[in-house]
Amino acid sequence: MSKMKILLLNPPNIEENKVDAHTIPLGILYLNEFIKQKGYDCDVLNLFFKKSWQDVSDVLSKTDFQVVGISCYTRQRFSVFKLAEVCKKMNTHSTVVLGGPHATFLDKQILEEIDAVDYIIRKEGELTFLELLIALEKGRDTDLSKIRGLTFRENGSIIKNPPRKNIENLSDFPPPAYTQEHLASFPKCEPLTFRFSKTGNQKSIAPILASRGCNNNCLFCSSGLYFKKQIYYTPEYVFNQILELNRKLNVRMFDFYDDNFTHSKRHVHAICDLIIKSRLDIIWWCSCRAESLDEDLLLKMKAAGCFTISYGMESGSQRILNNIRKNLTIEDYISAAELTKKTGLYLRLTISIGHPGENEDSINETIKLLGQIKPDQVGLFLLKLYPGTPLHGRAKRSGFINNEYWFDKRMTSAPFYTENISLEKLIEYKNMIKESLKPHTAHQYENIEAYNLEFDLEW
Repeated sequence: MSKMKILLLNPPNIEENKVDAHTIPLGILYLNEFIKQKGYDCDVLNLFFKKSWQDVSDVLSKTDFQVVGISCYTRQRFSVFKLAEVCKKMNTHSTVVLGGPHATFLDKQILEEIDAVDYIIRKEGELTFLELLIALEKGRDTDLSKIRGLTFRENGSIIKNPPRKNIENLSDFPPPAYTQEHLASFPKCEPLTFRFSKTGNQKSIAPILASRGCNNNCLFCSSGLYFKKQIYYTPEYVFNQILELNRKLNVRMFDFYDDNFTHSKRHVHAICDLIIKSRLDIIWWCSCRAESLDEDLLLKMKAAGCFTISYGMESGSQRILNNIRKNLTIEDYISAAELTKKTGLYLRLTISIGHPGENEDSINETIKLLGQIKPDQVGLFLLKLYPGTPLHGRAKRSGFINNEYWFDKRMTSAPFYTENISLEKLIEYKNMIKESLKPHTAHQYENIEAYNLEFDLEW
């Protein structure tokens, strides 16, 4: 085993406004297992719930590290930058590496602004991080220019190596080794507070990935640029994770993190067949697009334990759907909703308000469609701008936002997209939709707090 000690960190939420969606850090858990498999001494620390930098320092002081890898998401960027500085202060000879979406799309700017960050790994981290560790062990004279997907400083300049191709053989990489500690905080956070009464009070809930990426490139999402296309774990790989978590940690409820779980019907059928054959007593939910669906598929999913499907509808206006490159029609959503309800599955929709072209007419169209579909649950969001999204590129070209925004400590959140419409008007629209939903959805939640939370989440 290598003598180099690597520490992978899920950052705290100290410098920013409260972040509601604090999920299990899947990326660094996958990375941790892969790096350990390659003979490195690697460990993960989840710092999200630490309340102060003194608490963070106290935890880090009990560890030994030469290399630190930190997940960098937009909504925690200032805590990430501060965490990098804390690590450097504790060990001036340590190497600090950032990965994740925000670091990927603002790599050069981060290295220009944040001295404590040494390297940035763009997009998927496993292979690039491994090659970087090998180079660091060899010493300073190693040629880093051959490590695809790496951005770094050299002789006062910032070097951005060519991109690395997305991983195709996902099932060759070991799955995360969850512990009770990893899972303990999961039911308390994220949108899992919206659990239906049908699911009961599930104390053990775990996330599962059946694929990475998405084949679409919606205007508001960075997944299309981050992954390029959807790549799948084998059905056996997915099922074996479920089986192990169920048997070893008594997990009965699973949350599929996939952007579009049902894109490959063949893949979903195979996973469900394995679950049904095993007779596992589990329940799960997933997110998908309102396409590639049929009654046989939904019935198979229900038989395998699926109880809820969430569709990213975004708007009830075809004009808005076209504007955001959703490549779906209102009829697609109506058909998917009818099929979902017909097969006895709960129907969840997510609506985002403030897309280009949004106005009172589109909001009324959304209200009308929701009244027609009558979903069991709705997650309601005000649209925000994130680096790497096509909308962010458009907003930069129009002068609505620039790269300096992301380093201005007065701007602790991602901005609402208010180029053509005021925040006050967006909030008014959100309240209009919320009021229209009460007759259809409020009774489905465990309590009024869980219901209200759905309309206060930040995406």
